[in-house]
Amino acid sequence: MQYLYAHYGSDPAFFLSTATSRFSPANQPKPMIFLYSSDSKDNNNTPVQAAYWQACMDAIHALPEGGLIIATPGRGNWVTDGHFDGLYNYVTLHLDQNGGFAWARSLPPQSLYIPSVIPGNSAQRIGYPADTLIPGLDGVTYANQWSAALGTSVQPELVTVTSFNEWHEGSMIEPPAARSKQR
Repeated sequence: MQYLYAHYGSDPAFFLSTATSRFSPANQPKPMIFLYSSDSKDNNNTPVQAAYWQACMDAIHALPEGGLIIATPGRGNWVTDGHFDGLYNYVTLHLDQNGGFAWARSLPPQSLYIPSVIPGNSAQRIGYPADTLIPGLDGVTYANQWSAALGTSVQPELVTVTSFNEWHEGSMIEPPAARSKQR
């Protein structure tokens, strides 16, 4: 975190937020960092528990610049046990499975809910399973995602849009021709 602050902290594109949480109550501008796959310790996907991160989160919160660290597991105990500031989802492909955005209701008080919505998803050209293909349906998918994310009875701090896949996978831009065929 100190490296990030030193090298990028003064850049106008470095996102700062005055949001507060139970572990970061001061409202000074501080970076908001999204920690993807926070329940995997390494490339072998050795799962870790939320408490694994607690000392690290406490150290970040104690820095003069502070920080808001947002984790991916959709389980509210990650905020309490790991001292994360909130939770987000990278992508929710099927709103009817796993409760969609219902995980927001598991957040303890003074936590940040940051849902991510998608306009569709396509990773077939790199071998992802067929059930990860989510057609855009001329905007219907996007509208349904927004409705589900905002329909949890939990006020989001902000909403992100996952409109692309992974750079390291080679799926960073979903092909327009393939998208138009999916409608």
